[in-house]
Order: sequence, then structure tokens, then C-alpha cells
Amino acid sequence: MRIRTKSLISEVILIGIILVLAFIMGINSWLVLTLSIGVILVFYCFNDIGKRILLLMFFACFFVFLIGGITVKEFFGYEMIYSFSEEHYNYMIFAIFLSLACLFGGYLLFDKIHIKTRTERTKTVSEEKVRLIRKISLYFQYVFFLAYLVVQIEGIMVVRRSGYFEYYSYESSLPYVITEMADLYFVALFMFLSTLPKKKEAKVPLILFATLNCMSLLTGRRIFFVIDNLIIILYAFFRDNITDDEEKWISKKQIVGLILLMPAVIIFLYSYKYIRMGRSADSNSLSESFLLFFKQQGFSANLIPLGRIYENSLKEDDIFSIYDILRSFRLNPIVRFFTNSSYRSLYTGSRENLALNSGSYSRAISYVVVRSNYLKGYGMGSCYIAELYHDFHYAGICIGSFIYGSVMSKINYLRKGKIVINTLILLMIRGFFKSPRYCYDSPFNVFMTISMWVFIAFVFILAHYEMKRRKRELKI
Repeated sequence: MRIRTKSLISEVILIGIILVLAFIMGINSWLVLTLSIGVILVFYCFNDIGKRILLLMFFACFFVFLIGGITVKEFFGYEMIYSFSEEHYNYMIFAIFLSLACLFGGYLLFDKIHIKTRTERTKTVSEEKVRLIRKISLYFQYVFFLAYLVVQIEGIMVVRRSGYFEYYSYESSLPYVITEMADLYFVALFMFLSTLPKKKEAKVPLILFATLNCMSLLTGRRIFFVIDNLIIILYAFFRDNITDDEEKWISKKQIVGLILLMPAVIIFLYSYKYIRMGRSADSNSLSESFLLFFKQQGFSANLIPLGRIYENSLKEDDIFSIYDILRSFRLNPIVRFFTNSSYRSLYTGSRENLALNSGSYSRAISYVVVRSNYLKGYGMGSCYIAELYHDFHYAGICIGSFIYGSVMSKINYLRKGKIVINTLILLMIRGFFKSPRYCYDSPFNVFMTISMWVFIAFVFILAHYEMKRRKRELKI
């Protein structure tokens, strides 16, 4: 009770400071409300960090990609990439505020409601089977790691040969089996981690994962370096949240160290924008580099008003917020076998064809706003808020964000003996972290991946037959 009282006092003080500064500096009122909700959300998470770490990390991504650029503009005078009319500028901030408020509301509501799901009623996997699945998925994880490494090296070579922007449009020339195994790397890794191995067992796979995350910087992309390292930290919190697990995965000193390291990482990521293009970073002070990082990464917020400005140039019948799901369904080999459709033509061919026919907001808005650069390989990315508004207007932002919050409240911990559920949770979290600058359905598209389901079933079948073999040997 004493901790909560201190927390409330701190919240009031911080919100009060924001209000005073906002009044003195003439800060946009919708931004003030957004930052106030952000302060409440952060204190709410820190009151039970072990159980609310997912929400906190999502908010960190949300702030960096959507709120940060507007905040440094309003408080420090750094201009955004695009200049908008007052109407469109206010709409942008209001849409962000609406999304954050509904997301937080959904989390709060469903965090208090316990829904006994079917997975809770079913039996957990036996300890013997868990150990077998752990061993099998570990072997596959190493094999798929090599495939992913080969694909990563190919991407690095493309960037070194043709430049950073070429990475967005190149198609791998590697055999299909290699690229498919590379796609399954995260499934195998997360399946292994879902068996809740000892810290010592997980050490090498996590080091290899972190190595790949660092290598991804050599392709010029920073997002996966950040997101996948966040997942490693999140997993450590998840493991410490399992009460009967005696191992300590992350200490208070390590948490403090990570917090102190954050400014240096942010400054490095800002400078890396120039490094990846073979240029030297602007000679800014450390504090300027820190603030300019948020201006850089806050570009995704621009996609919200741009979608409204160019809404007449975007196809009305496209439902951008389910692009990933629709694409996976249409290209599903089972669906293609029974329907004999030619959907593949929508997702192949020229960049112009992809922009006009694939139903991707990222491609469509890039084609409309910066057509010549888009055709050369440049892309503006996407934002789930912009997609939801195009598809269903303000109702879409409210309902879609509420769904995000409610789902996050139910996937904020790992279940003992629930390997499939845990694997899906980790894959969904990766999608959630991407969504502020990616597709809305990114967290849910994992359910549509046939290769993932085939692989999971294969591992379980192998474990089942291995158990039967061992039982026969014991009888003999």
C-alpha cells in the first residue's frame, strides 16, 4: 500500500510537470494527454514489472516509433520529416492518443478478468516428453541457425554490393529449402525456449540468437537488432516470473545496467543511420544525437496523416490491416490446391504491381507519396494505426487497439508444460513489437503459417515415437 501511495504521488508530480511545461511552452493538448497516459502506464508497469514487462516494452516501441518524434518537436523544436496542416497534425496526435488509451484500457480490463481457456483445461505435456521436445527442437534450432546465417550473409553481401536500399527489394537466390529452414529458425528457437530449459542449457542458443541480431545491423536494418534483443530480455523476465523456478535469469543490477546503457545504445543507433549509407554522422552533441534519434525513428507517425491526405489515391476495397493474414491464406499451398487460383500474381512481379494489387499499406502509401523513389527500392514502412483508420476509421483504431491490449494482458507469461502455447506467445510478441511501424495483423499472422504447424507437429510426433521406443526397450 505504501509503494502504491508513493507511485501515485510520483505520477501526480510527473503529470503536473508535463502540464506546467505544456502551458508555458504551448504544447499540443492531445500530446499532453498522450504523455500523461504514458506516465500512468509506465508507473502501472513498474508496480509489478515481472508481470507487466510485455506492456512496458511494447510502450517503449510505441513511444520510439510514434510519440518520440512529436515530443522532440513540441518540447525541443526539432521539425518532423513532413510538415502538415494544423488539422492533419492534430489528427495524427489524436489518433495516437486514441490508440494508446484504448490499448491500455483493454489491457487493464482483461488483466482483471480471468477467462478459463481450453488450454488451461487440457493436460500439460509430461516432463519426459518436454525433455525430448527440448532436445529435438535444440538440434533443429542449430540446423536452422546455419540456414538463417547463410540467408543473413547473402543479404549483407547484397547491401555491400548495391547499397542499403537494395536490401528491401532483392529476392534471395538461395535454394527454397534453405530459405524455408531459415524462416523456421525462430519457431525452433522459441519452441526450445518454451520448454523452459535451465539457464545453462539456454546459454548457447541465446548467444547465437544475439549474434544474429548484431549481424542484422550489417544489412542496414536496426529494427530487428532492437526487437530481438528486447525478446531476450523479456524472456529473462518471463523465466523469473515462474515462481517455482529457483534460477535467477536477470538481477536488479543487470536491470539497472541495461537502463544506464540505453542512452549509449540510442546514440549509436542514431549514428548508424549514416554509417549504413557510408556517410559520417552529423557533428552533433551527445544530447542532440539522443533527441535526433527520436526524430529519426518517429517517422512512422507521419504515415497516419499521410494516409488521410492521400486516402482518395488508395484503393477503397483494400483492407490493409489484414494484409499479412490474407497473403498467407491466399498463398497457402492447401488453399491453392483446392481453389486453383492465381493469387500468386498479386504478390510477385514489379514493385508497381505490388503497390497496386498486393493490399500492402506500406507499398501503397510509398507508391502514392514517393513514387519514383519507391520504384528504385525505397519504402516508407507502415503503421498499424494508419491501417486501422483507412479500413474502419476511428472505430477501427479503438477496437483494433483494444484487441491489442486485451491480447497482451493474456500472453504476458509462459505456462509450464504448454509448449505450443508458449511458442505462439513468443512469436506473437515479436509481431507486437514490430506493429507500430508494421502491419496490424503481424502478431496474429503466426497462426496462418503452415510450415510452422507442420514443424511443430513433426517434433511432437518424433518425441512420441521416441518415448514409445524407450518404453519397448525397458520392457525387454
